[in-house]
Amino acid sequence: MSTSERWRIFFDSSLDPRWIAALGGVLVLLWVLGLLRARAVSPRRRFVLAALRALALAAALAALAEPALLRERVAVERGHVAVLLDRSASMELPIRAAGDEERRETRRDTLARWLEARSSWWSSLAERFDVDLYAFGEEPRPARAFSEALGGPPQRATDLGGALKAIGERYEPGGLAAALVLSDGADTGSLGELFAATGDVKSAARALGAPIVALGVGDPETIRDYAIVSVGHEDFGFVRTTMTVRAVIDVSGYAPARVPVTLTMGDERVAVTNALLDPGRNEVELQFVPEHAGQFVFTVEVPVYAKEISA
Repeated sequence: MSTSERWRIFFDSSLDPRWIAALGGVLVLLWVLGLLRARAVSPRRRFVLAALRALALAAALAALAEPALLRERVAVERGHVAVLLDRSASMELPIRAAGDEERRETRRDTLARWLEARSSWWSSLAERFDVDLYAFGEEPRPARAFSEALGGPPQRATDLGGALKAIGERYEPGGLAAALVLSDGADTGSLGELFAATGDVKSAARALGAPIVALGVGDPETIRDYAIVSVGHEDFGFVRTTMTVRAVIDVSGYAPARVPVTLTMGDERVAVTNALLDPGRNEVELQFVPEHAGQFVFTVEVPVYAKEISA
């Protein structure tokens, strides 16, 4: 909050301003008539009479208008700018895709460097607003500095919708001037679910009651990835009886294509299928026949292609 003083003149008369203007016009007319009647006297005396009558006219107008000098002390409540920094696990991924020989810094490193390079801009913003820092993932947490917001263990999800809702509840109506979001990807919480269901998140954004500015972190090119989300199988099987392993694979940034999916037991390849994978979520079945009884560790793999994102 900042305070300042200012002076201003105001008129406290109970008369209608139109009446004051009319009476003022009459007084000015009488003053002019007095000047005309004083033409017979000497110029010096006529000047003195005109000055005295002008002072009397000003005093009469002041009595009618009742001017007053007011000193005001003005307190200005500064608005808040909420800065939300993504601290989800994906911020630990390299900024460049696998196979790129350029500097392999993480998205968090890139964001930290970007923030540091604009320290003067942040200082200028802090002169006009109260800048509140938050790290968000599964939920927002306040931070006192960029290093604190970007430090600590990453969170497992990116619930931007939940973070915006929680931030909005921290401020009085009209107290939040804007929200600045710095993130590397899509919302995996309530906002992402709303977008998947309706394709529209404007209503959720408007609920914050303040403008939202979003800045992306990472390579602007489309992220390419074949990601094995989960692997499932029967609880038990029988020797020399076919068993089925089901793998769920998410595809991002690739057109439909056949991709080899491999099932290995230790160092032994036991099944491979050339699966047709479409963009989005796919389920692939791999079948094999166990030759021996016991407990075994199985691995499902897909190739890592050039320019594909990889930790």
